[in-house]
Amino acid sequence: MRKPLACTVLDLCSSYGVSMKTALDLVYGGALPGRRPVIRAGEAVRDEDIDYITNEIFNGTTILERIPSSVRSGLAAGSPALCAAELVCNGCPPTESESRPVYDTAGLEGEGLIQETLVEKWARVAGFWFEHPERTLAEGADLVDAGTESKVWFRPSEHIVYKAISLKYYNVLRPALDRIVIHNALFPDTAMTVLGFGRLEESGVFVIVVRQPYIVGTKPSEMQRRDHMIRLGFRESGMDFGMHLNYVRDDVYVGDVNEFNAILTPGGVSVIDADCRFVRPNLL
Repeated sequence: MRKPLACTVLDLCSSYGVSMKTALDLVYGGALPGRRPVIRAGEAVRDEDIDYITNEIFNGTTILERIPSSVRSGLAAGSPALCAAELVCNGCPPTESESRPVYDTAGLEGEGLIQETLVEKWARVAGFWFEHPERTLAEGADLVDAGTESKVWFRPSEHIVYKAISLKYYNVLRPALDRIVIHNALFPDTAMTVLGFGRLEESGVFVIVVRQPYIVGTKPSEMQRRDHMIRLGFRESGMDFGMHLNYVRDDVYVGDVNEFNAILTPGGVSVIDADCRFVRPNLL
C-alpha cells in the first residue's frame, strides 16, 4: 500500500527546495488523477505508473524525495531510462552496501539482485533492454578501454563515446544510478545519457549503457583539478585508495578525480568520470 501524501506549500519549499510558485502549483494547481507531488523514499511505484511519473518528474510537477534538490537536475539530463530505473529501485529495501564506507562491500556480492531483476523486467517491456550490449555498441565503433568497471567504445562519426558500466564499485544498482544523477548535475558538459541496460555476454554482469560526449584536451594538474572542485563548492575530504583527493559538499561525495578522469580544455577542466555518491544514510 502506498503511503498517504500530506504536503503543504511551506513543506515543499523548505524540505524539497522548490520555489513558492512551483509549490503552489503542486498543491493546488492540478486536478490530474493520481497526481503525486512527492515520491517518498522507499515508496514502491507500479510498472504501469512509471512512464506517467517519469514525465511528471521531467516536467517538475513530481519530486523524487531521495534525490537532493542540489543534484535533481541530473535526473532529467540522464534520460527517461535513468529516471524510470530510479523509480523502480526506489521501493526496494536498503542494502548494507549502500550504508558502508566507499569500496567496503567485500562479501556482499548479490545482495542487490532484486534491483537488477526489477529494472531488467521493466526495461525489457519498455524497450530499454540491450540483449547483446557489446555487439550493439561495437557497431561502427572502436573499443578504446576495457577496465575493471566499464567497457568504452568511441564512434568517430558521432564524436561520442558509448559505455557499458558495471556495478563493480557500487555492488548494487541504486547507488550506480545515483552516481550518474550526481555526475550529470555537477558536470553537465560531460553528462551521461542512459540508453538502457543489459548483461555482458560472457559473464552475465549487469551493465548500464550510456552515451557521453567525447572531450578532447590534455591532462590537468592536481592543482587544476582541485581548484575546479573547490569552485563547485566542494571541500577536501582526505585521500582515496589511489592517493587522489576526495571532495564533499552537503549530501554529495566525489572521489577519483584523477588525471585519467579529467580533461583540460580551453574552457577549463571537464570531469569525464568520477566516483559520485550520496553521503547521508537516510537517503537510501
